[in-house]
Amino acid sequence: MKFIGRLNSTSYTIDLDRLINNTYILMIDDTRYEVKVIFSYKNYTIVMINNFIKRVIYFSFNNNTLNLSINNNFLSIYIDTLEKYKLNNIISKKSNLNDGKVVNIYSPMPGDIKDIGIKKGDKIIPSDVLFIIESMKMENEVQSKFSGEIKEIFVKSNMSIENNTLLASIIIKN
Repeated sequence: MKFIGRLNSTSYTIDLDRLINNTYILMIDDTRYEVKVIFSYKNYTIVMINNFIKRVIYFSFNNNTLNLSINNNFLSIYIDTLEKYKLNNIISKKSNLNDGKVVNIYSPMPGDIKDIGIKKGDKIIPSDVLFIIESMKMENEVQSKFSGEIKEIFVKSNMSIENNTLLASIIIKN
């Protein structure tokens, strides 16, 4: 995805491509960065950029401006191309899904299933806690990003899981 970004009145050409799983190639003008998402929870993310760990806190994306903090340095980036709607959909995790479509929920990290807050047939809305995964002695919530109904649950309490393990499927209801 290519777009133009402005930071402190300087314009940059930005190209973002996903390689595999949680790894991306980010080109800013002619400089290449390899970005790997290590951990993500709500608006807090730990990433490795060219082998350096950075803490990213995402604040908002509105009026074509992405506001975030990288290692406590606040950035406000204006996005001014026609592809800005794609970035908005990625960041806000919105989707143009139709009613009845089935979406799978995958684990964002390896760990142990500590709690399952749903059962087959439950009605859910965005931000409902579906699972709690214990990883590195921390409890992490897996929340719904959609409204719908739980179609199937593929894991059990106390089960050890890997990153990207299929946890559940949801039938979308708008």
